[in-house]
Amino acid sequence: MNDYLDVTRVNDCMLNVMSSMMPWRLSDWDIQIKRFNVYSDEFWGNLMEHTHPFFELAIMLKGGIEYTIENRKIRIDSKNPVVLLTPPQLLHDRAAIKKDDTLVIIQFSLTPRNQNGTADMEKMLTEISAHHYQLNISKYSNLRRIIDLCLNNPPLWKERIECELQLYLMNIFSECMVPILQKKRQLSTLQLGGNWLERIERLIDMTLDSKISLNEYSAKLGLSARQIERLIKQRHKISFSHYLRKKRMNVAKNLLSSPFSSIKSIANSLGYDDVSHFCRLFRESEGMTPGEFAKLMKKD
Repeated sequence: MNDYLDVTRVNDCMLNVMSSMMPWRLSDWDIQIKRFNVYSDEFWGNLMEHTHPFFELAIMLKGGIEYTIENRKIRIDSKNPVVLLTPPQLLHDRAAIKKDDTLVIIQFSLTPRNQNGTADMEKMLTEISAHHYQLNISKYSNLRRIIDLCLNNPPLWKERIECELQLYLMNIFSECMVPILQKKRQLSTLQLGGNWLERIERLIDMTLDSKISLNEYSAKLGLSARQIERLIKQRHKISFSHYLRKKRMNVAKNLLSSPFSSIKSIANSLGYDDVSHFCRLFRESEGMTPGEFAKLMKKD
């Protein structure tokens, strides 16, 4: 991530994305992101005691800051991978953001879909209160990619930001909430809505620009690699790897139809660092190079 952030550009971009984001199902809840802001370079002074109607995640990407919740001082620091999850209507305040520090705020609603969701919500609120609203997470890389997307606006940047935000929250819940809420249940209970095949296909669509292996999809979905392969083969009559490649090539064809997208930017937006490798795969799939396909589209 760049040392200097044009916070106005990031926040304006995210406002554009937020206005179009729809709720999605996460296990027995509906979740919707309401706000994403990056605060940097003394953007805010001390914030007096306040509440908000949504859950709020505070993530320190650079530097550190002190919150006060229930008369307890809680510090989050970029050197220590801890995020602060503040529930709705809970009074809290925070110290000033210092020069060169970077704080990310994500607000989201979490609405139970049924009695199980309501019961899990009560458990979650009890448990995170016992942990003083602090959650340990393994990495912030998704947020850094989101900021980079905002600043550079590559092809598919809005779609990619939506996917990255959804995946970030899914990872937070799968890494932190599932062990807290349901210690005896498998991770597979935390899923996107729909049947198994729909979940697989949607997760693939959300991660077309990422280098995720079949085993990583398996871990995220709570299905074995063999089960994923079998479900894809039953529906599409091709292997998982061929299905993934076909999806990427279809997106590539749409992007190649635009006069504003270069072959390199398209390859990068689909997770291919090696442009020649992307061109070889495209030719194997479509019988022509990306450049030849782009020329053909211009003629039409």
